[in-house]
Amino acid sequence: RNVTGVQTCALPICPMALIAIFGAYFLFAMMSAFGYDANQNYVQLLGQWGQIVFLAYFGGRTAEKIIEMKAKK
Repeated sequence: RNVTGVQTCALPICPMALIAIFGAYFLFAMMSAFGYDANQNYVQLLGQWGQIVFLAYFGGRTAEKIIEMKAKK
């Protein structure tokens, strides 16, 4: 939700993107565990994307909460 209390479009998208990226990362990990050749570049790329989405989501939520707390004072 933004400051006015209206839920924005991007709010539910980010957690779903994080779940999708980690799901694909897990799929590549399982492929490697069962002997299938998973390209390591894809695994590294998915890990980096996961870090970016994780940081953007939780960093944005933290900044949003700090702004809300300061606005209430």
